[in-house]
Amino acid sequence: MSELRQVALSAAIQIAPSQPADTVLGIATQVLAFLEGKTEKVVDAPAKVKVAAKPTAPKAAAKPTAPKAEQPKTEEPATAGVTKEQASEALNELLKANKKAQAIELLKKFGAKNISTLAAEKYAEFVEAAEGILLT
Repeated sequence: MSELRQVALSAAIQIAPSQPADTVLGIATQVLAFLEGKTEKVVDAPAKVKVAAKPTAPKAAAKPTAPKAEQPKTEEPATAGVTKEQASEALNELLKANKKAQAIELLKKFGAKNISTLAAEKYAEFVEAAEGILLT
């Protein structure tokens, strides 16, 4: 995948992380066109994209408590050794191979609109299915 395509897709995912894959890909296409100088500006994101409100800090100070034992912080639960990043990379490989329609169908098959809504326990199976599509 070209560096510009990666940047465009990353930007689109950051702009609309909870949107369906086809919406994110549409935004990525617009960003890529802008980066390549094919348009004067990026077209506004679709109206259905909703930006989450920033969380506000609690108004009352919490009472000090005994320190909790530190637990390792993990953003993604490891499922069969496959991480969210690996599942995302598998999706990116499908897109890089011009298999957008198959990528969208694969997400739907796993009950997800985008990689952020893919259940962690399905990462390994998703990656395996994506690799199977790439071999065809």
